[in-house]
Amino acid sequence: MLLTRVMTAAVALPIVAVAAWLGHPWLTALVTLALGAGAYEFARLGLRAGHQVPPPLCAAAAAVLALEAGATHGRFRPALLAALLLGWAIWYVFHAHSPTRTEAWAFSALSSFYVGYLGSHLVSLRLLPHGLSWLVLAVVTVWVSDTGAYLGGRQWGRAKLAPHLSPNKTWVGALVGLLSALLGGAALAWAGGLAVRHGLAIGLLVGVVCPFGDLIISMVKRQVGVKDSGSLFPGHGGMLDRLDTLLFVGPLAYYYATLAAGAA
Repeated sequence: MLLTRVMTAAVALPIVAVAAWLGHPWLTALVTLALGAGAYEFARLGLRAGHQVPPPLCAAAAAVLALEAGATHGRFRPALLAALLLGWAIWYVFHAHSPTRTEAWAFSALSSFYVGYLGSHLVSLRLLPHGLSWLVLAVVTVWVSDTGAYLGGRQWGRAKLAPHLSPNKTWVGALVGLLSALLGGAALAWAGGLAVRHGLAIGLLVGVVCPFGDLIISMVKRQVGVKDSGSLFPGHGGMLDRLDTLLFVGPLAYYYATLAAGAA
C-alpha cells in the first residue's frame, strides 16, 4: 500500500510542479481537469445518496469556472456563478422527476460551486504578482501540515478530533499539524522571497481552517457509505480526496494575498 502511494506521488508531483512553474495556460488546464474530475466524483456521491444528479454536467460547470479564472483573471466570475445557479434551477424544473429533486438541485449546484468556485482560486493565486511563490507557499504548507498531523497523531494521538466523521484524526495530530504549518509556511515564504510574516499567516490559516476541508468531504462520504470518493489515484483514492484541503487553502491564500498582503 505504501509503495503504491509513493509510486503514484512520484508520477503526479512532477506534473503538478511543472504546470505550476509554467503558469497559465498549463496550470489552468491542469486545474480545469482536476476540478472537473473532483466535481464528477462529488456528483457521483450524490447519486449514491439517491439523488438525481448529472455528473457530466457538474464536471463541466466546475471546469468552466477554472477556465474563466485563467482566461479572464476572474473578471466574469460573479456573472458566471449567477448563470450557473440559474441554469441549475431551470434544469431541474424540466429534468427532475425524483422525489428528492430539491436536494438534487442543491447537490448539483454545490458540486460546481464548492469544487469549481473554491478550486478556481488556485488559478487566480498563480496569476498574482509573485504568484508562483504564493501558490507554492499555500499548497506545500498544506502538504507539510498534513504530514505533521499524520505523524504526530500516529505517534502520540489518543483523543479523537471528530470520531463521527474521521476516526483517525486526533487533537494532538491537529496541534502538530498546526505547528508544522507555521514552521513550514515561514520557511517557504523566506525561500520564495515573501515576508516571513506572510508565511506565518498562511501557516496559521492552513493549520486552523484547512483541516475542515478534509472533514467536510469525509462527512459526505460517510453519509453515502464510501471510504474514498473514487479510485483515480492508486493508494490515494479519488481526485476529490486529493483536493479536499486545497479547496480551502486556494481562496484563503488568494484573499490573504490580495487584501492583507496587497499582492493584487
